[in-house]
Amino acid sequence: MLKKILESEKQKVTLSFISVILFVYIILFEFIIPANGILPKPSILIDSVFSLFDDYNFAKSYLFTFTSIYSSIFISYFFISIIGKYFRDFSFAFPGLRHILDLSKYFIPFFLVMLFELWFGNSILGEYLFTLIIIVGILKVTFFSELISMEQEYIFSAKSLGINDKELFRKIIWKTLQPKIFNSIKKNHIVIWSSVFIYEFICKTDGIGNIFYTALKYNDLSVLLTLFLFLIITFVLMESILEIIRKRFFYWE
Repeated sequence: MLKKILESEKQKVTLSFISVILFVYIILFEFIIPANGILPKPSILIDSVFSLFDDYNFAKSYLFTFTSIYSSIFISYFFISIIGKYFRDFSFAFPGLRHILDLSKYFIPFFLVMLFELWFGNSILGEYLFTLIIIVGILKVTFFSELISMEQEYIFSAKSLGINDKELFRKIIWKTLQPKIFNSIKKNHIVIWSSVFIYEFICKTDGIGNIFYTALKYNDLSVLLTLFLFLIITFVLMESILEIIRKRFFYWE
């Protein structure tokens, strides 16, 4: 009960803070200093919403990026669930393999973007492959780190009951790892979006990153700010949806 009250109070404080910031922005930049090189007038910002959809084809770009990210998350999650058993078997059969795979966490996505720019250009296939590699890499790191720290007593107990390796992984190991894997997706949600933005910005695919490139090219500050607002709303909504999914389907720890 106390926790709910505190969360409610926190939400009220956040909304109050946002309301004050908006009020100050409207009064300051619409009426007091409308002509400035810092922020556009609120009225111009409203007009830029129409410009974003009409001139920058925002709806198509947004759908492209959104689909690329969340379809890749979906595929990556089930890929790890299927291939995870083989990762585990190989890691125990060849302990050095785990250390080699761990090196991938030092591979900066920017360098991967450069390679994909040379190999695929602005191909849609290139973006999907890039997004899949980034997400699978994130989940793979979580998979191995949690696998190492897992209580071995559960595994030994299951084996003593005659459970075979396939059922052991599916019913015990994967079930134990599922909440950690999903939490990793939630924790790295913004990182995934940012990586895709960088890819689209450099490779000029038909996504939101390309809108950033075009708006920067023409110094269109009002469109950039409007785009940021749309993305913040998206992040907040999707974080909430991911939390609902976590509580509904991955509530055990």
